[in-house]
Amino acid sequence: MAPDSTEIDVSLANALFAQGKLSPEKQSFYAVVTYDLGQQYRQQGNWETAAQYYRKAIALKPDWAEAYHSLGLALQKASSSNLDEAIACYQKAQALEPASLKADVSLANACFARGKLPAEKLADYAARNHDLGYQYQQLGDLELAIDHYRQAIAMEPNLIEARDNLRLALQKQGNVQIKVSVAK
Repeated sequence: MAPDSTEIDVSLANALFAQGKLSPEKQSFYAVVTYDLGQQYRQQGNWETAAQYYRKAIALKPDWAEAYHSLGLALQKASSSNLDEAIACYQKAQALEPASLKADVSLANACFARGKLPAEKLADYAARNHDLGYQYQQLGDLELAIDHYRQAIAMEPNLIEARDNLRLALQKQGNVQIKVSVAK
């Protein structure tokens, strides 16, 4: 795929930034444009390219919690071998924005994947995953909604509301094969 003009502009901005020739205002502007490109690649399921753009956005704006969270998610989705780096990104996002539900839940999910989430916290994080899944579903991001519903069920298999919302999200997505397996 040939780069579009936005990708060319971002590449130029990153080159100017590396040379110290990009004003702080332009850095902020291009951080957002770069992040948006990462989001486009994320929506296409191209997690590795999304991660590259998130890294560039962070270089331009190193105090951006959302970009760290998105990088952690992209790293985790790209490969399970990236889990330690994803955890570090979630921790950085949480340090920059302590009230972030997304950073908190993502960090807990990564710890759960490592088998390091205490059992007494499972029900709480299952509920938080369900809540976050519902938020993503309301925003139209069915992929992340489904991921969070599945995580909620993995942590608390009897969470009926998560199962019901997972079924509804899968129906909206049109994923018939998984719909049937969830209904069983």
